[in-house]
Amino acid sequence: MLIALVGWWIVIAFIDSSLWKLCAKVPTSKPPQDLTDIDEDIINEEKSVEQNSDEKVPIKIYGAKKNFSNWVKCKQEKIEAVKRISFGLQYGECFALLGISGAGKTTMFKMITGEI
Repeated sequence: MLIALVGWWIVIAFIDSSLWKLCAKVPTSKPPQDLTDIDEDIINEEKSVEQNSDEKVPIKIYGAKKNFSNWVKCKQEKIEAVKRISFGLQYGECFALLGISGAGKTTMFKMITGEI
Protein backbone atom coordinates (compact mmCIF):
# COMPACT_ATOMS: atom_id res chain seq x y z
CA MET A 1 0.00 0.00 0.00
CA LEU A 2 2.81 2.40 0.85
CA ILE A 3 4.57 1.59 -2.45
CA ALA A 4 1.38 2.35 -4.41
CA LEU A 5 0.97 5.65 -2.54
CA VAL A 6 4.55 6.69 -3.29
CA GLY A 7 4.15 5.60 -6.93
CA TRP A 8 1.00 7.70 -7.40
CA TRP A 9 2.64 10.65 -5.67
CA ILE A 10 5.52 10.46 -8.18
CA VAL A 11 3.08 10.27 -11.11
CA ILE A 12 1.12 13.29 -9.88
CA ALA A 13 4.30 15.27 -9.26
CA PHE A 14 5.52 14.38 -12.78
CA ILE A 15 2.28 15.58 -14.36
CA ASP A 16 1.93 18.66 -12.16
CA SER A 17 5.49 19.85 -12.84
CA SER A 18 4.94 19.70 -16.64
CA LEU A 19 7.94 17.42 -17.10
CA TRP A 20 5.77 15.19 -19.28
CA LYS A 21 5.91 17.90 -21.99
CA LEU A 22 9.57 17.10 -22.55
CA CYS A 23 8.72 13.56 -23.61
CA ALA A 24 5.36 14.10 -25.33
CA LYS A 25 4.97 13.74 -29.07
CA VAL A 26 2.98 16.74 -30.26
CA PRO A 27 2.15 17.54 -33.91
CA THR A 28 4.31 20.29 -35.34
CA SER A 29 3.10 23.35 -37.21
CA LYS A 30 3.36 23.82 -40.94
CA PRO A 31 6.37 25.74 -42.26
CA PRO A 32 5.69 29.45 -42.83
CA GLN A 33 4.35 30.34 -46.25
CA ASP A 34 6.04 32.81 -48.54
CA LEU A 35 4.46 36.22 -47.99
CA THR A 36 5.10 37.35 -51.58
CA ASP A 37 2.01 35.50 -52.87
CA ILE A 38 -0.51 37.45 -50.76
CA ASP A 39 -3.82 38.16 -52.47
CA GLU A 40 -4.31 41.71 -53.74
CA ASP A 41 -7.61 42.09 -51.81
CA ILE A 42 -5.76 41.46 -48.53
CA ILE A 43 -3.18 44.14 -49.31
CA ASN A 44 -5.96 46.60 -50.27
CA GLU A 45 -7.84 45.94 -47.00
CA GLU A 46 -4.67 46.51 -44.97
CA LYS A 47 -4.10 49.83 -46.75
CA SER A 48 -7.70 50.97 -46.26
CA VAL A 49 -7.66 50.12 -42.54
CA GLU A 50 -4.39 51.98 -42.08
CA GLN A 51 -5.55 55.09 -43.97
CA ASN A 52 -9.17 55.48 -42.73
CA SER A 53 -9.91 57.82 -39.83
CA ASP A 54 -11.27 56.64 -36.49
CA GLU A 55 -14.57 58.48 -37.09
CA LYS A 56 -15.20 56.58 -40.32
CA VAL A 57 -14.04 53.18 -39.05
CA PRO A 58 -14.54 52.99 -35.25
CA ILE A 59 -13.19 49.44 -34.92
CA LYS A 60 -9.81 48.75 -36.49
CA ILE A 61 -7.72 45.60 -36.28
CA TYR A 62 -4.39 46.00 -38.03
CA GLY A 63 -1.74 43.29 -38.31
CA ALA A 64 -3.14 41.13 -35.50
CA LYS A 65 -1.17 38.01 -34.64
CA LYS A 66 -1.18 35.36 -31.94
CA ASN A 67 1.52 32.81 -31.15
CA PHE A 68 1.27 29.75 -28.94
CA SER A 69 4.18 27.79 -27.50
CA ASN A 70 4.43 24.03 -27.93
CA TRP A 71 6.95 21.51 -26.62
CA VAL A 72 8.41 19.15 -29.25
CA LYS A 73 11.32 16.82 -28.54
CA CYS A 74 12.53 18.82 -25.52
CA LYS A 75 12.41 22.11 -27.46
CA GLN A 76 9.87 24.88 -27.26
CA GLU A 77 8.32 25.63 -30.65
CA LYS A 78 6.35 28.75 -31.60
CA ILE A 79 3.10 28.13 -33.49
CA GLU A 80 1.38 31.01 -35.28
CA ALA A 81 -2.37 30.66 -34.76
CA VAL A 82 -3.25 34.06 -36.24
CA LYS A 83 -0.96 35.82 -38.68
CA ARG A 84 -1.32 39.34 -40.10
CA ILE A 85 -5.10 39.90 -39.82
CA SER A 86 -6.35 43.39 -40.69
CA PHE A 87 -9.92 44.65 -41.03
CA GLY A 88 -12.10 47.62 -40.18
CA LEU A 89 -15.75 47.68 -39.07
CA GLN A 90 -18.06 50.59 -39.76
CA TYR A 91 -21.23 51.43 -37.82
CA GLY A 92 -24.06 48.96 -38.50
CA GLU A 93 -21.83 46.55 -40.39
CA CYS A 94 -22.32 42.79 -39.99
CA PHE A 95 -19.07 40.86 -39.61
CA ALA A 96 -17.97 37.24 -39.96
CA LEU A 97 -14.70 35.36 -40.38
CA LEU A 98 -14.59 32.63 -43.00
CA GLY A 99 -11.90 30.03 -43.39
CA ILE A 100 -10.92 26.40 -43.26
CA SER A 101 -10.52 24.40 -40.03
CA GLY A 102 -7.50 25.57 -38.09
CA ALA A 103 -7.32 28.96 -39.81
CA GLY A 104 -7.55 30.87 -36.51
CA LYS A 105 -11.16 32.11 -36.60
CA THR A 106 -11.98 31.15 -33.00
CA THR A 107 -8.63 32.46 -31.78
CA MET A 108 -9.29 35.78 -33.52
CA PHE A 109 -12.74 36.14 -31.91
CA LYS A 110 -11.22 35.29 -28.51
CA MET A 111 -8.63 38.01 -29.11
CA ILE A 112 -11.35 40.53 -29.99
CA THR A 113 -13.43 39.69 -26.90
CA GLY A 114 -10.41 39.64 -24.61
CA GLU A 115 -10.56 35.96 -23.65
CA ILE A 116 -6.90 35.50 -24.61
